[in-house]
Amino acid sequence: MFLAVGGIFGYSFSLQSLTPALIGFLMIIIGIIILIVRGMKKNKSQIKVNETMLEKRVCPACMTTINIDITECPTCGKKI
Repeated sequence: MFLAVGGIFGYSFSLQSLTPALIGFLMIIIGIIILIVRGMKKNKSQIKVNETMLEKRVCPACMTTINIDITECPTCGKKI
C-alpha cells in the first residue's frame, strides 16, 4: 500500500515513511503517561502515611504505631 501525500513546498512523501516516526512519537507519549501515573501512585502512598500519623501516634524515630497516650516510645524509648 503506497499513498503519496503532498508536503511542504511540493515535496511528496509516503505514509510508509511516516509510520516509524509516528510509532516513536506514540511511544514517547505513552512513556510520559506511565511516568506521571507512577509518580501519582507514590504520592498517594505518602499521603496514606501522613494520614496514619494524624489518626494514630507514630514514633518519628522508629515509625512504631502507638495507640495509647504515652510520652515515650515502647520500642526505642524516645520521647514523642
